[in-house]
Amino acid sequence: YNNNGTGIGITVAVVDTGIDVSNAEFTGAIAGASTDIVTNNANFVQDVNGHGTAVSGVIGARKNDAGTHGVAYNSTILAIRTDTIGSCFTSCSFTENNIAAAMNFAVANGARVINLSLGSASAPGSALQAALQNAVNNNVAVVVAAGNSGGAQALFLARLANCTGQAGLCNLFNAQGKMIAVGATDQSNTIASFSNRAGDTDTGYLVAPGVNIVTTRLGGGTRTVDGTSFSAPHVAGALAVVMQRFPTLT
Repeated sequence: YNNNGTGIGITVAVVDTGIDVSNAEFTGAIAGASTDIVTNNANFVQDVNGHGTAVSGVIGARKNDAGTHGVAYNSTILAIRTDTIGSCFTSCSFTENNIAAAMNFAVANGARVINLSLGSASAPGSALQAALQNAVNNNVAVVVAAGNSGGAQALFLARLANCTGQAGLCNLFNAQGKMIAVGATDQSNTIASFSNRAGDTDTGYLVAPGVNIVTTRLGGGTRTVDGTSFSAPHVAGALAVVMQRFPTLT
């Protein structure tokens, strides 16, 4: 920040439940290509759950002397609504094929970073693994929440962050050092009790604030949230700032 790092010119894709398009914190922040990948309709990118809005706020809420601001408060947010139709009336769900389509869309539309504040206990199928490989092959950084079950291992896809093409768990996927699993810490810099630990992903795992995070609320104003879902966008935002200030870094 002291050296004009704001994330300006860097597009961060948020594969989530969409974004609150009328929220003043996102004025000028939302990429024109933002869309609902499930319906292929940009008119449906409006968040109805609030999760994607909160995640996006940590990344790129504007520094406008009101509410809060994101880590990369001048970055561009490519909001890709990916939740299964109707699922957010209970608990939002995402299919692997839709996540894969969203990631491929992010790469095709100039994202430098993809934030995935979602996870699964199961290793990805072929389509999702191919989309993940496509992202890192195109020099897009992929940031994934480690999960909130307090386990010894990160959830997938985060668990693949340090894969180097080996068989077994990685199934020949190679992250090429462009993927980061993110756990949550509290204000005392202690890992949160709910946060999944690094486990066998230790060389591809970081921690970031994920307890009592003040961020954007669906409908305006702010809300306070906990979870690795909100740790990952701290890292995604930091990457956007670094990428802007040091454009020759791979």
